[in-house]
Amino acid sequence: MVSKLTMKKLLPLAFAAILTLSAIIAFRGSASPEEYVGVFPVHTSDKKTPDTFTVKINISSTVPFTAYQFYLYWDRTYLNATALTDTPPPIMTFQVGAGIEWNYNATHGRVERGYMDPSLRTTTGTFQVATITFKVLQDSDPPTVVKLDLDEENTIISDAAANQIPCSVYDGDVRIVPEFPVFLIVPLFMALTLVAVILGRKSFLKMRRSSFVAN
Repeated sequence: MVSKLTMKKLLPLAFAAILTLSAIIAFRGSASPEEYVGVFPVHTSDKKTPDTFTVKINISSTVPFTAYQFYLYWDRTYLNATALTDTPPPIMTFQVGAGIEWNYNATHGRVERGYMDPSLRTTTGTFQVATITFKVLQDSDPPTVVKLDLDEENTIISDAAANQIPCSVYDGDVRIVPEFPVFLIVPLFMALTLVAVILGRKSFLKMRRSSFVAN
């Protein structure tokens, strides 16, 4: 059992802890929105050959920024990027980066893109800066999740003094499925067998009826 003396010692500590926690919660509640670069949607479900789909690259910053760049990688065993549409903030007119490099290396493709304002003006807000179209090249059985990987080291936003603005980087992914799911084979076989039995029975009854009429 806790003694009264111990309780007297613990109560001030507990009260201080509650005050500290309240301060932390209040601070978080008043914090500014997060700076980020991310793939949207984060998850793309159940694609197979020859499906196509699109993802967006979104940037958000409450800190004034004048430039950005992103490097997006994917496993080219399963996917190929077929189109890139740039929609940078209006002030950013100077383009850099090779764009789509579907055969960047032996295993992966890459989109490399960046924009800046030549006059070093800044902007804030949330922007959809790129739309990328992918085509599925190969199915996967069992299904597999292919990562759309934004490289954290080379995905940045920066201010007019070329200082990198701290930001979060969010990857995306797509789930690749087989063209015809294995779990449907048995039910389909049973259904086809049942249809064959019913049709065979009808044919047999028709033949017996014809034989009876003939006799």
